[in-house]
Amino acid sequence: MPNLAILLLLLQTQTGPGDAGADRAAEVSLEQLYEQAMTSVSASEWGNAIAGFNAILDADPSHIPSRFYLAVSFAGNGQPDRAIDVYRDILSEDESIFEARMNLGALLFENGSPEAAVDEFAAAMVLAPENATPARYRAQVLNRMGRIDAAIDGYNAVLDRAEPDGEDATEAYRRLGGLYLQAGRPDRAVEMLTEAVRLGVDDASVFVMLGDLHSEVGELENAKDFYEKAIALDSGHRDTRIRLALLLRDMDRPDDAIALLEGMDGLDELLADSYLAAGRHGDAIPVYERLTADEPENAAYWQGLGQSYYEAGEFDGAVPPLERAIALDGQRDEALATLAWIYYRGEDWVRAGTLLLDYLDLRPNHAASIFLLATCFDNLRDYEQALLHYNRFIQLDDGSDDARSFQVQQRARSLERLLEDQ
Repeated sequence: MPNLAILLLLLQTQTGPGDAGADRAAEVSLEQLYEQAMTSVSASEWGNAIAGFNAILDADPSHIPSRFYLAVSFAGNGQPDRAIDVYRDILSEDESIFEARMNLGALLFENGSPEAAVDEFAAAMVLAPENATPARYRAQVLNRMGRIDAAIDGYNAVLDRAEPDGEDATEAYRRLGGLYLQAGRPDRAVEMLTEAVRLGVDDASVFVMLGDLHSEVGELENAKDFYEKAIALDSGHRDTRIRLALLLRDMDRPDDAIALLEGMDGLDELLADSYLAAGRHGDAIPVYERLTADEPENAAYWQGLGQSYYEAGEFDGAVPPLERAIALDGQRDEALATLAWIYYRGEDWVRAGTLLLDYLDLRPNHAASIFLLATCFDNLRDYEQALLHYNRFIQLDDGSDDARSFQVQQRARSLERLLEDQ
């Protein structure tokens, strides 16, 4: 909670301590003692200040300035309970003293009584209806208590009191952005944070929140701009750099993502995936090799390694990691498809066909794979299965490849005649 320190606010007094009709020498003596005590307050010499104010109050118990600064001195001296008692005594006699309300609220919050602090700041708001400070303190306490809806109302009360372009309004907009985000109201969060930025907020966390919000609704270019502003303010902020790298990869700018990631520790997975997306397969391979060595039971790393070898044209190198990925997780359809294609192009119809059957268990209507499976059976001279899968392909064919469609239809008719003649 920013600046909930003791408020050293001066109370306006017409005279120093003492009675106007008292002996002049005694009056001067008390005035001098008050000045000495206040000098001790300014120097944070709390023990001397406490002794001085107590001496004054022994002579004049009704002297409010000395009672007020006695409470301030107790707080400064690490005696908050005594300070709280003095402030409460003051307010029991005159509940209209704004500064006592504010200091009491601050002490109550700092010493584990947030609900009571909220009440004191609310009372101070009544005493100073044009002052944004008690509303801000109240909202801050509600926020710290996790009372999101109440804190939202609290910061809106700050906006009602604050100068439209002043610091209190700026801070309220910034806080409201985060609170609306927590409350599941992203549109309002964007509105508040945008206003905070307009008023000059230069806080990386605000730009990160705006980046996240724009990213969630698919406004990737806006999100990128906000993440970049956050990084400009805090170039070493790891999470923001990762956010931006992921965004750039989603925007089909993997090389830009790599530029952010290279040199950062602990990001091998993201770096390897980005190398793969950028077509830098030779760079991806050693990173995936490290990942599989560190986590040999991680199927995703083995698949990434196999895919990198495959894309680099090193088919023999691709086979073992892809087989390992499938052994660890038989649901990895991309690994099945890639390995099936490697065996298919090597004319190993049995292995290719087996993998394609497994793949089609996961993606039963994938027309291109059904076509490949049909040709595997055809090359194995299992014409009944070949015809079955050619016909499945024909039913799913979208006509995107006219030559293939014609070829399949011709071959299906040939197999029908062949099987009829047997």
